[in-house]
Amino acid sequence: MRFIIRDLWTTETPGPRTAFRAFDALIALIGIICIAVGTYYPASGVIYYVILAVTAIWSALVSIFSHTERTIHPGFAIALDFSLAVVHFFFGILNVRAASGYSYGRGNAVVAIFLLVVGALHLLFFILACRDTHVRRKSTITGTAKDDLESAPDNYETAHGNAHEISSGPA
Repeated sequence: MRFIIRDLWTTETPGPRTAFRAFDALIALIGIICIAVGTYYPASGVIYYVILAVTAIWSALVSIFSHTERTIHPGFAIALDFSLAVVHFFFGILNVRAASGYSYGRGNAVVAIFLLVVGALHLLFFILACRDTHVRRKSTITGTAKDDLESAPDNYETAHGNAHEISSGPA
């Protein structure tokens, strides 16, 4: 369990993040099906279908990109994951309040559960994207990305010391 949390926190291994994104897409798809089946008026929940469909598409794209080792800019992930978390929490809390208010509350409770679970996952993804942005900003060296250190001159300093250690030659 400890290595899953460690690997989820780091971007070096995409395994746990890809699995959580795929799980998020699966939960969103199951939510769409359950809302269609479990509510009295399935057509009245069109906004929930749209919200969960956007979530499923976004999470599927991110999991596919991370599985193929392509990256999505963390700033874009921050914006979209935060927006999705806020929208899911807003409509989830709205449905929790509606579920306790009248006799047709079972359908609203189903909607609320899926929206709040997916909202919590997107809050986690937002926090991870914030960390990725922080790491990305810390890894830049005067406009040169960390991946481009091979082409950087020897006199650039990083947070961990000299970027290139010269093993041969006089000091």
